[in-house]
Amino acid sequence: VAARGGDVPAALDGVSRLPGAGDLADVAAAWRVAERAGAPVADVLDHVVEALRADHDLAREVRAECSSARATARLLAVLPLLGLGLGSGLGGDPVHVVTGTLPGVVCLAAGCALAATGLAWVERITTRAEVGAR
Repeated sequence: VAARGGDVPAALDGVSRLPGAGDLADVAAAWRVAERAGAPVADVLDHVVEALRADHDLAREVRAECSSARATARLLAVLPLLGLGLGSGLGGDPVHVVTGTLPGVVCLAAGCALAATGLAWVERITTRAEVGAR
């Protein structure tokens, strides 16, 4: 487009609508500013590339931190099952207590509800953080 004397920012805007090419909208805006201000386009694009790289690095770091938070929440949700296994291994009958007595059933229901709520809460928080970092 540039070699033919066309409107490069308009072409970049058009391509930026394609999946995975959203960053080209920033490049188009920078190109417009450089043309209107008379600044060297290459220098302006260098700054845009640096900013986009920093944004992508931040998003990658946020995804990594969120995945560790999700893994921790899942581990905490599974720990009660390990406690049942440990209690059975020590000679007790925790499964009967949890499923065969009224207090045990109440505790089981409350524990399952709290674990599910905790998992949903962590998922919501991490999803919002990931969306905010994009």
